[in-house]
Amino acid sequence: MQDIKNVNEYLKKISKSYSSKKKITDILNNFRLLTPEYQKFNETDESIKYSSPIFSECPKDEQEVFVNTELITFESVVCNSIYEKYGFMYSWKDIYDLVHDPLYKNTEKINRKVVYSSMVPNRPIGDKAFDTWNGLQIIDLDIKNSEVAENLKPIIFDELKKYHWFVGLSKSASGKSLHIWTKITPISINPENKRIEYFCNFRHKYSYVYIVLTKYAGKMGYEKSQIEDFMDMAMAKPQQGIFIPSDDSAMMCTNFLDRRLDVNFEPALETGVESIDWISHPDLKKIFSKLEWFNNEKFDKDANVEISEISNVNDRNADKNVKKHYKHAQRWQLANTLTNIYGYDKALQYMLEICKDTPYKELKGDCKTAEIHQKPISIWAIKQLNDFHGFNLKFDDAQNVYNEQQKALENINNEQIVEQPTGLPQASNLVTFHINKNQYLGHIKDDILKNLSHITLLEAGAGYGKTEMIKAFHAKTCLILPFTSTIKAKVEKSETTEDWLYYYGNKRPTLDELLGNRNMSMTIDKFSRLNVMELDQAGFEYIVLDESHLLFTSSYRDVMAPTIQRLANCKAKIIMMTGTPTGELTFFPGIKHIKVVKEDTRIKDFDLHFCPTSTEQMIEMCKMMAEDISEGRKVLFPTNKGNLYFEQITGIIQEYLDDMGFGRQLNKFYYKKSNYGDESMDEINYDKTIGNNDIIFCTTYLSVGVDICDRYTFSVYFNETWIPQDIEQFANRLRNNDLYIRMFLPKLDDTGFPINYYFTQPLDLSFNTDDLLLARDLIRTCNDMIERNNEEAKSNPLIQSLIAANKYLKYDENACKYYIDETMYKLKVFEDRYSQYNKQLPVLLEGIKYYGYTISQKDHTEEVSAARKEEVDHYLKECRNRKYNETTNRTFEFLSRINDNNIDVYREIIKGNLDILRGKDDNNTRIREDNAIYADSIEIVERNTPIVLSLYKYYDCDTIKDIYEYCVEKRQNRINYTKLNRIRKFINIVNNIKKQRLDFPIYKFVTDAKKFAIENPIVDKKDLDQWINIYTVKIANNVKDVVIEDVAFLEVIKEHIEELWKVIITQSRPKDGKITLSPFELLWQTKDKLDNIYGGNITKTFFMQELIDEMKPEEIVEESYFPTINENEELPDIEQTSKVSLESVRSEVDNIVGKDYDYYKYSEQDGSNSRFMEKQKNTNAFRDTIFDVIDNLNPEQETEHSEDGIETLF
Repeated sequence: MQDIKNVNEYLKKISKSYSSKKKITDILNNFRLLTPEYQKFNETDESIKYSSPIFSECPKDEQEVFVNTELITFESVVCNSIYEKYGFMYSWKDIYDLVHDPLYKNTEKINRKVVYSSMVPNRPIGDKAFDTWNGLQIIDLDIKNSEVAENLKPIIFDELKKYHWFVGLSKSASGKSLHIWTKITPISINPENKRIEYFCNFRHKYSYVYIVLTKYAGKMGYEKSQIEDFMDMAMAKPQQGIFIPSDDSAMMCTNFLDRRLDVNFEPALETGVESIDWISHPDLKKIFSKLEWFNNEKFDKDANVEISEISNVNDRNADKNVKKHYKHAQRWQLANTLTNIYGYDKALQYMLEICKDTPYKELKGDCKTAEIHQKPISIWAIKQLNDFHGFNLKFDDAQNVYNEQQKALENINNEQIVEQPTGLPQASNLVTFHINKNQYLGHIKDDILKNLSHITLLEAGAGYGKTEMIKAFHAKTCLILPFTSTIKAKVEKSETTEDWLYYYGNKRPTLDELLGNRNMSMTIDKFSRLNVMELDQAGFEYIVLDESHLLFTSSYRDVMAPTIQRLANCKAKIIMMTGTPTGELTFFPGIKHIKVVKEDTRIKDFDLHFCPTSTEQMIEMCKMMAEDISEGRKVLFPTNKGNLYFEQITGIIQEYLDDMGFGRQLNKFYYKKSNYGDESMDEINYDKTIGNNDIIFCTTYLSVGVDICDRYTFSVYFNETWIPQDIEQFANRLRNNDLYIRMFLPKLDDTGFPINYYFTQPLDLSFNTDDLLLARDLIRTCNDMIERNNEEAKSNPLIQSLIAANKYLKYDENACKYYIDETMYKLKVFEDRYSQYNKQLPVLLEGIKYYGYTISQKDHTEEVSAARKEEVDHYLKECRNRKYNETTNRTFEFLSRINDNNIDVYREIIKGNLDILRGKDDNNTRIREDNAIYADSIEIVERNTPIVLSLYKYYDCDTIKDIYEYCVEKRQNRINYTKLNRIRKFINIVNNIKKQRLDFPIYKFVTDAKKFAIENPIVDKKDLDQWINIYTVKIANNVKDVVIEDVAFLEVIKEHIEELWKVIITQSRPKDGKITLSPFELLWQTKDKLDNIYGGNITKTFFMQELIDEMKPEEIVEESYFPTINENEELPDIEQTSKVSLESVRSEVDNIVGKDYDYYKYSEQDGSNSRFMEKQKNTNAFRDTIFDVIDNLNPEQETEHSEDGIETLF
């Protein structure tokens, strides 16, 4: 055989050896020739030397090394009995410990655990067992003689200990047989090749054991003729499991190395009797010829395993190697790449050469994991190996990635994009108007009005005068604006709308106001609560929704679906206005689309900056921001990352400004809802200026309805991909300014893997079966609970969690059951898919091009030094600690102001009857003339008010402060809100137990969980996971007719069961695989009498009815927070109900929601619009009045149009 050029070719030869066109003897003989070649790449013995080949005889530190390097990743599935279909993954150390466990010794064989050679937690069945085979092969020597077995045990160990694949051996459960453990790393990926590899391995291991037994035949109490009977052929299939025995003298070999079959593949054994060729040995050939799958020694199917080609793999100059310290994620990439190219052994050698200050066992673990998982080659790793470690690997994608990105960018710049690249269908009913740079929509108002349909999309950019045009309508108009700030700035403070009515916060339109002649403006929230019949009877000619794109990209707001229902059913003409359409033409296809194009002479530049990692991204961005500010430019930075991030970034900018000799402190402000009332906020909203600020951070609260008319030069920064519509909206807050946008992106993700920005997926808005299946089964879960309890979700914390996480699950009070709100479901799907599609960089850039920007790209290649990274990390940590401390102190200041006399004020906040404004609160919370309270931190009030009110039902104000103190993490002085909210959930569970209202499956879980924690104060993590898994299945099986194949449903139930466990049980972090458990107990005294609940009379009337409803009747009050558990009297089991197959409910699943996004189509198909309108009719305040009679007249007979388009009544 000619010399091989590289290890990659060598691995190819191994893969191709497992061919269905070859005999097994040919495959095995081929390994004899491959092995010498393998040795060329492994001249250095890198295996760890132990003081003894017997694991139990090694010192503890050596045992730990062996476990960590060889046994941790060696996992097999273990089932609790031979009847179980599912099991748990055990490392071989876990199995070895179980074999030596004295308690396990007393377990009867039939009840002992069973191990299978599978890498997944399912019992291997059928041909799939070959796919999941993990390389484990146990040879079962059924000697049937305990004395012979005991004597052979050390002999076999001594004979096989020199082979890397030998793990060890033990006596069987009966003590009369031996189990010999062997393990290799399978290399095949193709299922058929894996099957062939399995049989080759079994032939290899069986043969070695056979020859060893031959050597001692006639000397150890058995004859050669008995050997074939000893060797149980039942283990010659991966579906076969074997009982895990108990054997305190079981032996494990420290020479074990988990390698491929071909590694150190011996052509023959030196038996001490004669040189025997085990492959052609006549006895073995005869034995295997009896088995049908070895008889022909050929297999039926072709197989082909391809391994990536890398050129110049042997071209390396070791003198250029510079050892570097790599983080775990970086080592993981290097190990993946080297193992992929060179194989495990050579990869480990290289890792030792290139990695600085990393222990051998960690590098070995990295390579071992890489060998098992076979992750793809990393472009970053190729670059590191070539730049710092003397390699000269040729990989076109690695060398040309930047050039390809630049080429893609040039293609976008050269492409003429005439339609907005949303991936959605364009309008079929389009009218376009062009205006010059000095014109506004008011100039073409009449043309627009003439072209209106019942529902019209008016696409016009920021600064076109959309709102001013609406104000000039000579007809009754309802103008819907997205935010309170927009109404205050554009309606409430405007002279042209001084006669308008406006509604936000606690302001709501009365019936008299609706019936009046005045125009109105209101937030989306207020509009979504109005009755459609009342809107019609109010006589609006136009209902105008400004910034309509938010309707389809803000599904987190519950008001969006009700708004769509009202827009679809109102009789007034609907105008949806935006400069950046999203889902308007998807949910309302076929509507009129009026597009206004304005001459734009501004400079619009979009600079794309690529940085090596997120650290360089942050530093380079801050440096460029500082340069802009030092040169007199202003910075606008849209980000939703919060106050801590604001402090961190501005701190780094200040450092760079100081280095530049800036000479003063940076003026900064964060524009967001929780800063409403701040001086800078008012300057932006009302005066249209950023004042003396150098940099403005902003949330999406600034993305619409705000005009900044300063004549400064601005730079707009982004540090992640946004949809192009959002980028355009933010940039156009800057009126009459040239637009300079800078986007900074990292080349690597947080784990160190390269980000392929130029790979795109098409927009797919279809509903996949898995998602629909999950929705179906979640609905069944909710309604099952109602059938048991005749209660809504508040009596079942699991259902509460499911509803909170899936907002499309809605409760029908009339039908007393849950249903899927199809509009809300589709809004969520649309937003997620639309956002994912448009955030893909090529799509984003096409969108930016459509909006008129010129795009350029810069590649930042310089990496930040380790010292600088450490310095930045230290600063970020300091900022975190300061922020935690500040937030905790402010929270306790807030708590100190709450008392029995003002608690009702906070209840009014929750109801929406009071607004919160930024400002100084003079000690106690006061209501000002404008029906608002003032607070230093709106965020503190908004976050903590719901928590305080929920706790106040059971605890007085001082006790609430004690509960908060209990939840403070002392080391960081940080309130643990996860812990605090779990206490709230626990209190609700306790309350429902007292009232005997807790849903039985949850009640059963709570009692069983407490019992488990009491009986197992210290538990193995694996056992706890198993307990929770079992309970997850119990809860899931309690729901009738859930689909068996719905794996996502089981995962969701498990996720919420795990959270519920953490509510009722306190557990420690795992230490050496062990967890400490104890049932959670409430430490605080509750209010036990109604008379003691109030410190005064102010809140008494307000809370009386609610508290009476919530208090448990005296006769069923129990002293303990949990029901007393009688050890001799078990609660009944949770009922296990019938299940169905996906095939049997396929049509039901396919029709969970309609396939169409057209509101009129799907709401008619499922009857949801008829139900909605029926509810509107029943709740119409004008019902059975003269207005209702007029409304039901035929409009074609009873109305006419006046000259200005207003309908008049005869």
